[in-house]
Amino acid sequence: MQFEIKLHETKLKLQEDLQIKAGNLNSSVETSVGGAKLPKLVITKFNGTYADWPRFWGQYSETIDKTNVPPVTKFTYQRELLNAKVRKTVEALPHSVEGYNRAVSILKDRFGKQSEIVKAYVKEILELPYNPTGTPKRIYEFHDKLFHSVQSLETLNSLHEVNGMISSTIDKLLIIRGDLVRNDPEWETWDFVKFTEALRQ
Repeated sequence: MQFEIKLHETKLKLQEDLQIKAGNLNSSVETSVGGAKLPKLVITKFNGTYADWPRFWGQYSETIDKTNVPPVTKFTYQRELLNAKVRKTVEALPHSVEGYNRAVSILKDRFGKQSEIVKAYVKEILELPYNPTGTPKRIYEFHDKLFHSVQSLETLNSLHEVNGMISSTIDKLLIIRGDLVRNDPEWETWDFVKFTEALRQ
């Protein structure tokens, strides 16, 4: 059994080395559900921001952390999936079960605070650029950024924290505001969900 575990770890290490040499900055994880092999899942590196943490930890915990892979192997994957700045906070830890558990704890304590994650999404909405031209490309970009932040805040049950920012956000799209609100006389009572949907349409 120990030999098989060691063999599995060696294979993973070799695959990892090949990926790094090929310039692949992401980690691919092959999964199997009900006997059917699924395509390899690519987990994008964690970029070190609060806003990116829920996405990263959701993917990482489901595909690596909750599996039966030895903790030392999980630690190898984890370190490769962190950007250079974040990796420095955990790379001095021992390459062991204890080291892996401490690394998970450090990352969760530092980036997993809901209050900080909510602040990051609120900041993204506040920093949406003023759009004076109304070009389709700019409106698409505006919508995509807004939709991501709104959906994330909704998932965290914190959308109410940005209710007072609707008017100032609509004003950033002043040139198309008439088109946005034309079909809804109650537009002044919109929440961000309704505003985002009107913008999508």
